[in-house]
Amino acid sequence: MPTLPLSHYLPILSTIISAAFAARIYQRYRLRGHQGNHLLWWTLGIITYGLGTFSESYITLFGLNDFILKFWY
Repeated sequence: MPTLPLSHYLPILSTIISAAFAARIYQRYRLRGHQGNHLLWWTLGIITYGLGTFSESYITLFGLNDFILKFWY
C-alpha cells in the first residue's frame, strides 16, 4: 500500500469527532426535552455529515467500490 499524505486521513479524524459531537448534542437534547427540538435536528445533521466523512474514510482505507461511492453521493 502506498504511503498517503496526511490530508487523506483527515476524514477519519472528522468521522470520529462528528460521532462524539453528535453524541454530546443528543445528550443535551435528552436533558432539555421538547424545548430543545433544534438540538435533535443538529444531531441528525451532524450524523449525516459523519456518514459522509465515514464513506470518505472507507475509500481512503479500503479503496473505491460501487456501493460506497453511491452511499457517499
